[in-house]
Amino acid sequence: MPEVICSNSSCNKTISFDNEWDLPSECPYCFENLEREIVGLTLIYQMNQQRIEVPASRKTILGRRGLGAEVLSKIVFNGEQVVSRNHCSIEFRDNKFYLQDEGSLNGTYYGRERIDCKNAPQVIENGGLVFLGEEPFIGLVRYKAIQGLCAQNQNLIEQPPNPTRRLRCKLGCGYETEDPRATDCPICDTANCLVNAVG
Repeated sequence: MPEVICSNSSCNKTISFDNEWDLPSECPYCFENLEREIVGLTLIYQMNQQRIEVPASRKTILGRRGLGAEVLSKIVFNGEQVVSRNHCSIEFRDNKFYLQDEGSLNGTYYGRERIDCKNAPQVIENGGLVFLGEEPFIGLVRYKAIQGLCAQNQNLIEQPPNPTRRLRCKLGCGYETEDPRATDCPICDTANCLVNAVG
């Protein structure tokens, strides 16, 4: 399970989360902003949950000849291909993903708005809805799984959870566990009350 250590020296608490999409933007204890590095965008086709992984590195063409061809070339309606060969592009710059139509036959939409290839590209927000023609995709921003920021502001790579680490209920009921995923105390029935046991 990935973790982030709050960079606020007066807080310095460890925040656990389930996967890279759940990485918090701020510390739940002191509300300090947590630095997050974007590594890509995942487009999830809502009809069958197939995924297209878009890297956060350059302009990428999506279509039957481009990235995602293994998913997009199988989308057919009334015997006709829905997605164009070079349907749209996604470019990563200024720490954002920009969507632009590349002259597709059936159009590219962000939400309900059609993207005009002659106008400025559309920023894809985390959880934004993209349509290639009428085919819906959810865009999820992927972040680098980091351990956090240490006092010297160095990024620490995610480490596997320590199975011998003990967690203890901070309310003093005496409950302890070695399950690194546990967050709630079953004795006093309190949510998010488990902390690292000392000693």
